[in-house]
Amino acid sequence: MHKQGRKWCNGCGEYTMHHKQYMISDGVGLILTLLTCGLFLILWIPLGIIDVLCQPWRCQRCGG
Repeated sequence: MHKQGRKWCNGCGEYTMHHKQYMISDGVGLILTLLTCGLFLILWIPLGIIDVLCQPWRCQRCGG
């Protein structure tokens, strides 16, 4: 799953569209949580934290 937004790019020197890759989409995570009676939350919460803290925003123009 990708999230997109306009952010400042130091490489381009202007606001450009950026994207961020997520490991598991919210819909898939919710379905897996329901199917496993909540057990998937043990894996989904740490993956969500890693996504927020470690996955960088990438400029769609220059890749920076």
